[in-house]
Amino acid sequence: MQVPIGSRARRRRSTSPWQSSAGWTFAWGCSLWLLGFVGTFVGASASSPAGFGVSLSATPVAGTAPLLVRFQATPTAGGSPSVEWSFGDGGVAFGNDSASLAPSHWYETPGSYNATVTLRQSGEVAETNLTIRVTSAGVAVRVAATSVSGPAPQTIGFNGTPSGGTGTYVEFLWTFGDGGSGSGPALRYTFLHNGSFQVVLRVTDSSGTVGTGSVWVNLSDPARPVTPSASTGWGGTIVADWPYPVAGFLALLGLVVLTRSRGRHAPPDDGSSGLGPADGRTASPEPRVGGSPMFSGRQGPPGPVGAGDPPTLADPGPVASVPIETRAGDRAPPRRTKDVSDQLIARLGRLGALSRDDVATIERTQRGLAEELGIGLNVVSRVLSRLVAAEVVEVQTRHVAGQSKRMKAYELTPSGARMAQELRRREYRDARKTASDPDGTDGGGPSSGGGDPEVEE
Repeated sequence: MQVPIGSRARRRRSTSPWQSSAGWTFAWGCSLWLLGFVGTFVGASASSPAGFGVSLSATPVAGTAPLLVRFQATPTAGGSPSVEWSFGDGGVAFGNDSASLAPSHWYETPGSYNATVTLRQSGEVAETNLTIRVTSAGVAVRVAATSVSGPAPQTIGFNGTPSGGTGTYVEFLWTFGDGGSGSGPALRYTFLHNGSFQVVLRVTDSSGTVGTGSVWVNLSDPARPVTPSASTGWGGTIVADWPYPVAGFLALLGLVVLTRSRGRHAPPDDGSSGLGPADGRTASPEPRVGGSPMFSGRQGPPGPVGAGDPPTLADPGPVASVPIETRAGDRAPPRRTKDVSDQLIARLGRLGALSRDDVATIERTQRGLAEELGIGLNVVSRVLSRLVAAEVVEVQTRHVAGQSKRMKAYELTPSGARMAQELRRREYRDARKTASDPDGTDGGGPSSGGGDPEVEE
């Protein structure tokens, strides 16, 4: 098939517009416009500086006073900005290093505080703030004492340190556990007797909030170590930290040996100060002379032997006593020196034991014992001191009935009570002997019921 030449020429002229110069010009124009738009956007972004700011956090943001808050400021751009802090309670801080971005601050009183941080760098300023809420806490009280132990009487200093609340404290009230009281943040108080006492301080702040603190005070007499001396006539040395039962046994043994050794060189007495021979006589009820009992006082004589008791009482030997030294001006002691310790032990045995709440009578003091027994006060004082050292007698500072001040009151220890019991048994046997032989025909002589005569100086 043949195509006319005119028709072929028309097909060539109908080619794509991109193959013409006008099409290429349009395409290049669009491309250049697009590149210019993108370049303008990118260039604008590169030439604009980043925004300068700061963020702020704190831990904790609320609590009771006094409250410690740790802050952390974080700039949104790098560099080393200068830092300024205002904590809202008058406190400020400055710096230009990393540590100044994380300060800590104490809020002492309750309230709401606006903490602000300001950063400055290259002429730009960034600032932010955070609210800290501090509430009122209860009043806490700490009590300190100069001493919390030792013997009475003792004066102790006390000091109270309150914290919390409003910080302003309007009242300090003390109670000392023994009925005493006082006021003020610091004071001194004297405890007159031994015991355990809870000292309490009550503090009130300006808002009426009350807090308390306390401390325990334990007062007691120290354990008395057995310390022998030349004046007692003991031999050897007793170590103070031995077990007390062993030390007490050795002390009593030394007294017994001393008494026996002195008795070999002393003239025989009428038997009123000894326990008598081990005659194996059976104990019987209390005898009566002239229709009245031989014994008086709280403890009384030993009762009759029961069915379960041994049929006889074996005499343990002479009762231990302490030698007496006389001085010029003292009233002369009885003829037998060991009678003073025997009489003191017997008298205290009749008075009995003191409980913690008892009020002592004048008969338990040195003066009362001296008047009761008719013995010089200095002699009674020395003998009681030795009996205390031997742990036969115990001394305490107590309130005494009818006296305006505290005095030393004496009572027997358990070993002293046993010695008093032996003395009562001896007196009981002597009373029976006198009742059965009033004329002393058995050679022993009559027993004097009024006590031994004294030798005048």
